Amino acid sequence: MKGRWLVVFLLLCGFGGVSAMEEQFRKTELGVRAEVNSMVVEVQFFGPSVVRVVKFPAGTSFDKKSLSVVQQPAATTFSVKESGGKVVLKSERLQVVLNLTDGSLNYLSAKGQKLLAEKVSGASIAPFDEAGETT
Repeated sequence: MKGRWLVVFLLLCGFGGVSAMEEQFRKTELGVRAEVNSMVVEVQFFGPSVVRVVKFPAGTSFDKKSLSVVQQPAATTFSVKESGGKVVLKSERLQVVLNLTDGSLNYLSAKGQKLLAEKVSGASIAPFDEAGETT
């Protein structure tokens, strides 16, 4: 009897671990949303060669309109695959690789040539006074 409960317990623990891994990121209409190191990272395709990245503290929301991003998202076909702790988003012209361990991003051409790489743990969030409003 004790052995049976042990098996049930181990199965529940195993399924809980799988569930937590699957929920580390989710596909959205525009790209992916992930929570990494108490930071939410959203990668949003605005077109086959244009992505917007938004990072903000977990447990908060981000509704603010950007003054620098005026383009509206266009319908873009993209794929999402996870492998080795990284999520790879691919459009016809661009690949974006999100590291689920540290939140860093790499940008590659459709053929896999590195275009730009963010420093590991390069993003940080600090309070900022924007026209009298703390953001």
